[in-house]
Amino acid sequence: MKNVLLVALLSAMAIAKDCKYFIHPSYGAYPLGINRCSYFVEGDTRTSFLISCINSTHAKVTIYDKSYQCTDTHTEMIFGPNDAATFDCSPTKMECGKLYGSKTPCTCTAQNGDCENAYVVSLVDEQCVTTTGIDVYDSLMYEITCGSISKAQASIYYYKSTDCSGSYEANVEKAGCAAAHNAKEGNNTYPVQERDIIICPGNMATLSLSLLVALIAAVFAL
Repeated sequence: MKNVLLVALLSAMAIAKDCKYFIHPSYGAYPLGINRCSYFVEGDTRTSFLISCINSTHAKVTIYDKSYQCTDTHTEMIFGPNDAATFDCSPTKMECGKLYGSKTPCTCTAQNGDCENAYVVSLVDEQCVTTTGIDVYDSLMYEITCGSISKAQASIYYYKSTDCSGSYEANVEKAGCAAAHNAKEGNNTYPVQERDIIICPGNMATLSLSLLVALIAAVFAL
């Protein structure tokens, strides 16, 4: 019986990675999680948006002007099979994602309105994104590692293929404050602003923390 429950627990956690997602060039090269608020802040400009599934073939983007919390005044756009969006609204998949973003300077907060710029999106990692026509690479994939500030990181893999196969170049971003520094590209040197890199936590709407604790307790109580 213990083995059966353990298998069920591990299966539930594996299924949690199988997320619904939405991709559109207008919202960056991000596989966005469904029903997760994402925001962009640049000076006094604040914009947030939320993707939702209408059914398996149509998704809705709700855009909130002057808000970073997906509240108040908004407009809506519907995307279907003939639009430029790529999405998976399968009813068998979960609503999940991991936070990824940054803010400048490190000590600012979107709530206080003192950020020069900031963004946070909810990513479905390990999902291939085709970027042909909008990047020098043809596809990319994010791999988000959650954990403490010292362990959390985002690995971004860039491919020349359109399906995230073959050779790649990788960039790794560690969570926490990255101090301002000078970067060199070829013969040119340019300043890089300090920024606080935001990664995680993961979230699983249909597998609550209380359910997870109950499953673990049930396994080890037997």
